[in-house]
Parts: sequence; structure tokens; C-alpha cells
Amino acid sequence: MTIAVKKTSRGIFITDRFVFNPTEIQVGIINLKAIAGEAMAYDRSHLLCIDFPGDYDIGGTWIQAFLGKGDRLNYLISYQEEEKEYTFWIIQSQEILELDEFSGMDVWFFYEDSINKKLDQMEIDGERVDFDHLPLED
Repeated sequence: MTIAVKKTSRGIFITDRFVFNPTEIQVGIINLKAIAGEAMAYDRSHLLCIDFPGDYDIGGTWIQAFLGKGDRLNYLISYQEEEKEYTFWIIQSQEILELDEFSGMDVWFFYEDSINKKLDQMEIDGERVDFDHLPLED
């Protein structure tokens, strides 16, 4: 199963629902920050921006954000579209692969080849997308 992904100068867009590591907050979609922010951010309720570890339910889209080394955020995301459920990980920290939440993933998004090698070592199935190897589109 393929989940549409596009790398631009404004961030990495995953379907028309998410942008990972946005250079500025994109209105109308869920913004997934790469690095953890402050524990409490005021006056941003109109923006869909996740920048802190935790569990989120945004209009039926379920997101778990896990903190990794260097304050990097890793995401487990599940949503439904046209009666089909999609589930994917965005992994920035190899130690996150030790968690037990790895059943039924459609796609694994990551940056580092070491994460791809760890997925091989763990014999984990699913489509893999290395953000570093995506062409820059603008």
C-alpha cells in the first residue's frame, strides 16, 4: 500500500493530511514537528501542530508522539479514509524500534539508513520510505 509523500522546501507532505518538519505552520493540515517544543503553547488552538510527546485524537486521526534521543519526535499515526484504515510510523530515533507498537504497519518513514538496517534486522515488513532519498519538489 502506498501513502502519497512529497518533499518540498516547506516540509514533507504525507497525503493531504500531514506535513512533517514544516518550515512554517501549514494551515488546514496536521503539522508534525521533528523536535519537541515547549510543554504548553498558548494561543495556538486554531493550528493543528503537534510538537510534544503524547496521544492525540484529531477528528478521528489517532497520533502517538514518542520522544527519542536529541528531543526528536517519532510518530505512530492511524487514520481512516474511504473505509480503509492506514497506519504508519515516522521514525527518527532507532531506540523507538524497541517499543511493542509495531503490528500492522503500512509504511515506515525515516531518515537514517541505520533505521532501515534495524528494520531489516528485526524482519519487519511494510513499505519503507527514506526521506533523504525523496526528490525535492517545489
